[in-house]
Amino acid sequence: MHSGQFAILKNKAASPDCETVELKNGWWLSRHKKVPVLHNRDTGVLLIGYVWQTLEGRPSPGEAILRITDTEELLRQEESWCGRYVLIMNDKVYTDASGLFGVFCCEKGVSSDLSALRQELDLKKSSWTPDDIMRWYPGPDTPYAGISRLLPSQVYDLDSGEISFRNILAASVPVYEDREALTEAFISQFCTSLQNLEKEFEGRKLLLALTGGYDSRTLLALSVRSGIDFECYTLEHDNMPLGDIEYPPKICGITGSRYCYYSREQGRYSKEREEQYLEHLQWMQREQDRTFYAYDQYQELVRKFGPVVLLRSGVWEIAQEYDRRAVGEKADVEDVLNYYELPLKSEEADAFRNYFKWCSEHPLPLTDTNRYFWEQRCGSWIAESEHGFDIYGDIISLQPVNCRMLITMLLQFPKEERMVKQHQAVITQSICPGLKDIPYGKNENYTRSRLRKMKNALNKACRRVKRIGIRRTVALYGRILSDRRITARSGSGRSERN
Repeated sequence: MHSGQFAILKNKAASPDCETVELKNGWWLSRHKKVPVLHNRDTGVLLIGYVWQTLEGRPSPGEAILRITDTEELLRQEESWCGRYVLIMNDKVYTDASGLFGVFCCEKGVSSDLSALRQELDLKKSSWTPDDIMRWYPGPDTPYAGISRLLPSQVYDLDSGEISFRNILAASVPVYEDREALTEAFISQFCTSLQNLEKEFEGRKLLLALTGGYDSRTLLALSVRSGIDFECYTLEHDNMPLGDIEYPPKICGITGSRYCYYSREQGRYSKEREEQYLEHLQWMQREQDRTFYAYDQYQELVRKFGPVVLLRSGVWEIAQEYDRRAVGEKADVEDVLNYYELPLKSEEADAFRNYFKWCSEHPLPLTDTNRYFWEQRCGSWIAESEHGFDIYGDIISLQPVNCRMLITMLLQFPKEERMVKQHQAVITQSICPGLKDIPYGKNENYTRSRLRKMKNALNKACRRVKRIGIRRTVALYGRILSDRRITARSGSGRSERN
């Protein structure tokens, strides 16, 4: 359960799988032996996790920590770092760009392992569990009084216990003259990043998780351009979109990439393994990765290749106005609760109110839609997916776009293009023009039967009425129809430009 985790407390961990490092002011770092750590004892700077440089000519994060004595300069350089990591300096705790190495805080200290802080505070297990609709606990709250999750826009002071604000956008990214210059700059920096990633994880096989959608296809094109050695894979799961089955082998055929589809053997399912996985996450999230563990599917990759690094694509949606049906440019809490079919009076509702209160008190030059995806979907939801991979011994999962500079660059593409992912199509087709002929899969297209689709839509509408009432359901569908009209206009503009 504690595999791949760390804690900074006033006492040492007693686990035989942990190693301890004495820090300043009476703090001790206890970390599972598989977690990489770099500690500059002279400056007290501590780097935990998996990290690499994205800019050509810049020192690696490890070199920077050992050389730089000016911590402000280190923060400026950190804008170009990519990975899943935690940076600690001057007794302050900073997350990676999207908080993917999740950090929890309480008066006793911080940890990536929620169960460690529960034990410190002697708290009983919460009864809260995620479901198929609300699949994670909204940060910065947790189900436990006195324990909070550190959001990407938050900095935690170990000594005072205070939380301060941090601008999550990169200040050092120039404003590009046109889309062509922006596209070229993004491709160049991303390819440098992938090349540095390959060097950082030498000896591990790089495997790219490929679907029929935009995000993984963009990552594939960039990986081809970078020249790194990788293979693609798709893991079968229940209710797979048809595009995720049909398109990956065609995409790899055009790009010349090696590809394998891994079927799910129903007889290998283990309820015990699924419960073990959820316990590892402390029931803070419920997603497909739990079933991959229950069916022992990822281990197939290890049996074939040995230690692997998985290249995944969950962070791209920060720049896509992705959750606009729940969160508009300016968020309304009731709209969010309608979308997730939550009672107006519930602990999730209180958690969302606390989150949007933090946002209103600490504004950023972002739409609420994009900030929501950045801090909730990435910092609270995808962070738990990445946490889930810590349970494996020979698997490291990484999101190669998780860099402040890269995300800030993506947000410079025109909004109407980002809403329909045209900016990603431009990047992909500028590298691999042949991919233009392969359509993109739709996440909801589980069946070609129109009757089945109509039945599913009716069942969903009835479920919503039952859970949140007619008034709130009507309001939700009003937002959905409005978004469809806006998206159609953006798509029409895209067709004209093409």
